[in-house]
Amino acid sequence: MKFKSLILSVFAILIMCLNVTLPISTFPITEAAAATNVTLTLSTSSSVVGGSVTASGTAEATTWVSIKVLDNTQSVVFYDAVKSDVIGNYSDTFTVPSVALGTLTVVAGYGSNVANSGLTINSNTQPPADTQAPTWPTGSTLTASNVTQTGLTLTWTAATDNTAVTGYKIYQGSTLLGSVNNSTLSYNVTGLTKGTQYTFQVQANDAAGILSTGGPHVSLTTAIPITTPGVTVAADGSNKSLSITNNTPTTGVTITMPSSVTNATIGVSSLLNTPVSGMVTTSALPAMTISANTSLSATPVQVIIPA
Repeated sequence: MKFKSLILSVFAILIMCLNVTLPISTFPITEAAAATNVTLTLSTSSSVVGGSVTASGTAEATTWVSIKVLDNTQSVVFYDAVKSDVIGNYSDTFTVPSVALGTLTVVAGYGSNVANSGLTINSNTQPPADTQAPTWPTGSTLTASNVTQTGLTLTWTAATDNTAVTGYKIYQGSTLLGSVNNSTLSYNVTGLTKGTQYTFQVQANDAAGILSTGGPHVSLTTAIPITTPGVTVAADGSNKSLSITNNTPTTGVTITMPSSVTNATIGVSSLLNTPVSGMVTTSALPAMTISANTSLSATPVQVIIPA
């Protein structure tokens, strides 16, 4: 370090002696990245004691954001902290505490980087507790599509509630697979086993955390790889999801399809990244439409095969 300091000192003396003016670019200055100003939006501008309010906005990515609610004496009546996601979005839902009528101040942020918004309290009478579970209208359905050997996509119709549906929970048998918000009506399932039967069900929940019962369900068998020259689809369609793989005979495959099954699926995605020699052919099938699901397009390729 002493040697480095000596060199710098000599360099500075030479510059003064020679009266040399160095361009600013000789000593580049790196500017600090501008901080992201915290923003705050409330789901409503007025509420009541016991009401549900969501505070959301943007901040620095993956940063803890404090959420404080102050009454008209500037006392903190609610506090929480949430972490923003990788692009800086954050959201936190709180229940309005028992306070006097008037305006509350909601503050979100960290350090001196904060944003605030007013929340008017119109009533200090807490509304009656919600005891009604979400319900499913007659004809509600849960449908499986894009069925492969190891995964599928579930899609369902919306449930209803006396207040509002806030989300959905997806089950495989009795095991919870995941949850989505109320604006999402689909879920991608992965990690399944080929040629295996599964039963899935979806349930709705509301802000009170009450879960519906009797949500729609669907049972199916994951795609079965075609490994023999002859495949017979059962009358109930339990094995109607088939998959062409590297082990599928290239000398010809006969698929026997009962008239009761009209929506069989033959997946070819397993061949996209590993081309095989030869050609897989099928004998004449009953008039039907086959959906060939590939990873090249989110929309299945419809293949019409005449009788």
